[in-house]
Amino acid sequence: MSLPTDAKTRKDMPIARGVLDYFPDALAAVAHVSKVGNDQHNPGQPMHWAKGKSTDHPDCIIRHLIDRGKFDSDGLRHSAKVAWRALALLQTELDAEAESERRTLTMKEAVQAQRMLNDQLEAYITPRKTKPGEMVEVDQIPTVPFSEFIVPSRRDIESEEMIDQWFDSIGNRKVQG
Repeated sequence: MSLPTDAKTRKDMPIARGVLDYFPDALAAVAHVSKVGNDQHNPGQPMHWAKGKSTDHPDCIIRHLIDRGKFDSDGLRHSAKVAWRALALLQTELDAEAESERRTLTMKEAVQAQRMLNDQLEAYITPRKTKPGEMVEVDQIPTVPFSEFIVPSRRDIESEEMIDQWFDSIGNRKVQG
């Protein structure tokens, strides 16, 4: 989920009045957990979330929740670590959802892409005009950059080499005119 760009939707997400103003001290404690965690996991580096270093958020939430109201060995509140892990879990879920939406075409887009691809491929393999029954060489199939094709997913086409191999396999073939 991205921050909204239209005014009405933005007003329905009052980040300052609905989160910062409600929980200023709690958010300060979570920010401190971020700083201490960055210093521990990324020493000497600017603040950033190294997302791959710890991904077991649900288990950590429960572990810290069991000790809520107490301080961890590093002097930080377990409850602040619960909040940090809960935010990390939520952000990870939202990021995954956004990535999935970016990769998924709507049915209409997929149909349009398939039609466009079919039309382009048909244009490349259609032989020149000949007399009925005459055999001709298809010797000049134009090349098209891979980027001009719209495909539903990168998973469907493994590489540009795959497309090149397909074009090579149909080149110089005798076809019925």
